[in-house]
Amino acid sequence: MTNEASPFFILRCTDKVTKKINGYRKNDIESNNPFLDWNVHLFRANRAQYLIYTNTASLLSFVTPGNGITNDIALIKNATSTIRDGLISAGFPFFYEKYVAASTGKVIFTKTNNRHVLGSMNDLIKSAKWLMEYEGFSPFSVSKELNEMPMKIIKYDSPVEVVGKMGIDRPSEK
Repeated sequence: MTNEASPFFILRCTDKVTKKINGYRKNDIESNNPFLDWNVHLFRANRAQYLIYTNTASLLSFVTPGNGITNDIALIKNATSTIRDGLISAGFPFFYEKYVAASTGKVIFTKTNNRHVLGSMNDLIKSAKWLMEYEGFSPFSVSKELNEMPMKIIKYDSPVEVVGKMGIDRPSEK
């Protein structure tokens, strides 16, 4: 465990993701900020690879194509752009600006450490596969749907509601 004073961005990679990027992972590290703690998992739908990024504290999730991600640098670039675009579309641009953008220069790869979050991610992946394979949704549309779903691990709130309760308010609509 570490207690660094400066913020760092954590990507908790599943075994599939680690193998895909030919990467390495530290054993486990405690997050110094729940906004900077993200899990990443790999799955297939319609014979294509996709990545799902899920915030550990809120289960806010974003799905993106996984092609072209072959190393840690490509994964970091994909993660930051996917999370940035997802947060903006979900109405939380300040979440990205205040926390994520300021810390992406210090990225730590570690193992997924929470079985409840991983189980929830697997449920989200099942929903994502259904939406893409049978409903024809794009990864962007899938992300929006997933973030509106109530989840047991977060007391049947939706991830968007949880982020709102974490102190990041949506900008007022004019």
